[in-house]
Amino acid sequence: MFKRLLKDRILFLNRMDYLLLRVVLVLTAIGIVMVYSASSVRAMDTLGNPHFYLFGHLIRVAIGIVAMLFFATYDYHKLRRYVWVGLILVLVSLVVVLFTAPHSDVHRWIKIGSFQFQPSDFARLVLVLFIADFVARNRNRRTEFRRFLLPLCLVSGAIIVLVLLEPNYGTAVAIFALFLGMLYLCDVPLLKIAGVAFAGVLGIVAKMFLTPKSSAYAIERIEALIGGKIPSNVLQSLIAFASGALFGSGFGKQKMYFLPRPHTDFIFSVIGEEFGLVGTTLVLVLFLCVFYRGLKISLHSRDYFGTLLGFGLTVMITLYAILNMAVSLGMFPVTGLPLPFLSYGGTALLVNFISVGILLNISSQVSVPLNDSVLARREGNVRFRT
Repeated sequence: MFKRLLKDRILFLNRMDYLLLRVVLVLTAIGIVMVYSASSVRAMDTLGNPHFYLFGHLIRVAIGIVAMLFFATYDYHKLRRYVWVGLILVLVSLVVVLFTAPHSDVHRWIKIGSFQFQPSDFARLVLVLFIADFVARNRNRRTEFRRFLLPLCLVSGAIIVLVLLEPNYGTAVAIFALFLGMLYLCDVPLLKIAGVAFAGVLGIVAKMFLTPKSSAYAIERIEALIGGKIPSNVLQSLIAFASGALFGSGFGKQKMYFLPRPHTDFIFSVIGEEFGLVGTTLVLVLFLCVFYRGLKISLHSRDYFGTLLGFGLTVMITLYAILNMAVSLGMFPVTGLPLPFLSYGGTALLVNFISVGILLNISSQVSVPLNDSVLARREGNVRFRT
């Protein structure tokens, strides 16, 4: 049995999409360099160790890569056995986190000794798994509200509400957008999606204005964007991009004195300052490549569950990347969402690596090789909305 298991894992490794793996590893390598560049000066000033954040990030990357390789060699169909267990654990964790000690007036982390994690990051991964599994089992009931759309809305709504209560508006909005995207991919009628979108936006806005004390910062950021006022952190981010110009200014100054959280929320701004338009374009192209390969893997999946799961994971990663970049460029209110594979972090980084691992496993089980000539012959028979 052990030999068979080993043989299956080797087969998965031989057949998976190595272009996607290489792109993710390149993004990770860029992230390691930029985390050190963005954090070393401040780490030296505040902690007396310029390598503090670098070492922490390297440990998290190592754990993430191990998790990615595990899920790349673990049959993604077996994940369906644990969907409800994962969903219950996530919901319990989101409730528990509300009773933890606040950090900067928010409840987002559960600490167990020196280990801490953010349940909302695992929530988005479990939500994609749940939607893909539920829709694959009930695809013939897509027109039924009570037996199809209502359960999806109740589960997703429970997760979003609990994240809002932390409060964590950026993650809640991202999960809500991911949910709407999954509904579209599941071929839910657009009128029903519009109704869900309206109800969700109304609920988020109501939460913000009914609890003005906890929502003041979020409301201020939205009003600043609508009114054309640039918040100070976004202004420093734009200055960083302007300083970088085309080829970058080398060792940037914004990260040392002016730019807040340069190694997490605004690491894209540090890339813009130090490597200019060339560096930011390279990062954008790499994420577009992740999106393209993810879509191709999803289109060639053997089954409907794999198609939905692949699409959901791909959209999840690229959505976070787009929102982070949009915030850095002043095109979206500050959300606090990290840039996948580049920002310093723990739970979010691990979830993104696990997502890529699942995508790699889906790619190892496609019915035909993932190459352009095959896709060109089949694209007339493949719909994005099955």
